[in-house]
Amino acid sequence: MKKALTSRQKQLLKIIYQYVNTTGYPPSFEEMKEELGVSSNQSIFDLLNHLEKKKVIKKNKSRARSITLLPSGFQLLNKANLVPFLGTSSAGLPLEAIESSGEWQELPANNIQVKENSFVVKINGDSMINAGINDGDLAMVKKQQEFNSGDIVLARIEDGTTIKRFISKGKSEVYLKPENPKYKVIPFTEDTQMIGKVESILKNGQWKLLDAIFKLNQEDFDDKKIKPYFQKNNFTLYNDDCLKILEQIPENSVDMVFADPPYLLSNGGFSVHAGRRVSVNKGEWDKSNGLKKDFEFHLQWIRAVKRVLKSHGTLWISGTYHSIYQCGFALQVSGFHVL
Repeated sequence: MKKALTSRQKQLLKIIYQYVNTTGYPPSFEEMKEELGVSSNQSIFDLLNHLEKKKVIKKNKSRARSITLLPSGFQLLNKANLVPFLGTSSAGLPLEAIESSGEWQELPANNIQVKENSFVVKINGDSMINAGINDGDLAMVKKQQEFNSGDIVLARIEDGTTIKRFISKGKSEVYLKPENPKYKVIPFTEDTQMIGKVESILKNGQWKLLDAIFKLNQEDFDDKKIKPYFQKNNFTLYNDDCLKILEQIPENSVDMVFADPPYLLSNGGFSVHAGRRVSVNKGEWDKSNGLKKDFEFHLQWIRAVKRVLKSHGTLWISGTYHSIYQCGFALQVSGFHVL
């Protein structure tokens, strides 16, 4: 229900909105006195106190130009909500926030409730794509002090700021989890600072709650899900790119993996088999792409395997001298204990 304002109170509320909308900042006391045509600071104090009591603005005495328009204030003026835009945050590798002082984001009118202490950041990266959050999306974040395991949060870490899912399994296991298997979890440290909870994302000009986005994203994922090549009783066989299949498997769900990756030994040369000279070429899939890219290939599939393995799970790898040292190094980089 709209709160009744006097004509003078509504006039000041309009002035505050106009300044925020055009300059990015609320007006100073001198500017408010000039706009209202009054000379007394007390007149402005009284009007602001009335607006605050009616919960259309909020004052912060510790900061200059500290007036914040609340959602009910925008509603009384029949204006779209304005939310501060604080810059860009990472949903990939950690990234220092780009402070954009004075910029505001107008929110399209729909059913999303804009809460106090909310602000907007732009997403950079693809680490949250499986939660329906894509590179370039705008995210609305609400500052808060308490968080539940599973919340998608904006956090400040050693390397900058990042948006990830907060996971807490008791005091001994707390971390920030990406929603893309190619990224690693970020351990929680003493330097980790939780800033706020991501509540909605701007999609196609409309703000949508995370739950609704996740549901649509899951339905899209199910439609694209790779179907088994053969299935009987408790046995399922897939014939596809192993990385795509591993993406479909829940994390921490597999007891044992046996892998026989390409040895990348096809180089146009020859070998001897049963006394005869034979080509070593097995096909394009077995040709080396150079030391760096070969290692990146092994690191990628080994990290994908680690995501699905249980903490006590086992990985067996077949290899030759062409590949096994790179696999061994990738295992160490990925945190495996080599037996």
